[in-house]
Amino acid sequence: MTSPKSIIVVGAGGHGKVAAATLLRAGQSVSGFIDANPALRGQSLLGLPILGDDEFLTRDGVDNWLLVNGIGGAGGSTLRKDIFLRLKFLGYSFASIIDPSAVISHDVQLGEGVHIFAGAVVQPSCTIGENSIVNTKASIDHDGVLGPHVHVAPGATVSGSVSIGAETHIGTGASVRQGLRIGEGVVIGVGAAVVCDIAAGATVVGVPAKPLISRS
Repeated sequence: MTSPKSIIVVGAGGHGKVAAATLLRAGQSVSGFIDANPALRGQSLLGLPILGDDEFLTRDGVDNWLLVNGIGGAGGSTLRKDIFLRLKFLGYSFASIIDPSAVISHDVQLGEGVHIFAGAVVQPSCTIGENSIVNTKASIDHDGVLGPHVHVAPGATVSGSVSIGAETHIGTGASVRQGLRIGEGVVIGVGAAVVCDIAAGATVVGVPAKPLISRS
């Protein structure tokens, strides 16, 4: 459904590019990007203009723009969350975007600003918290619960009835066994196989996944 507000993507990097392409495939009109890098101003990406930085938004007020968070969710980074919360505090709203090729059960609950990219699968009775990403060809099986600001990276597989805490990053190609609890602020490495619960703040890698460092 087309938004009555104009859509702007916040961040003109790789994730922002994919977000904009997803919107265009879904038939949405995108006004352009904003980015903090002054060197990008006046350039274009995917044929869309880079309009300026945050000041571009404030000139016209919160009622004119619907935002899409174009900052990626690399493991351990809080920038995506920080931008989301700062602009929400100023009164802006964020669109959730779903690629037309994604498979999403009708009863899935999505928070504000969720991104579900090409080829992703989200099965019945899942809840995806605000500002989370289910990236390209990632899958979340039945009854999964993702907290806010979670990133399930490309090709990762989360089996049924898994609970994932806020700000957790599940790396590219990682797998999580059914029924597990993953704490807040966890980083799961690329290709890891998680077969037991993971405590908050841990970083785990390998097959089977073992703790590497603690972030707590």
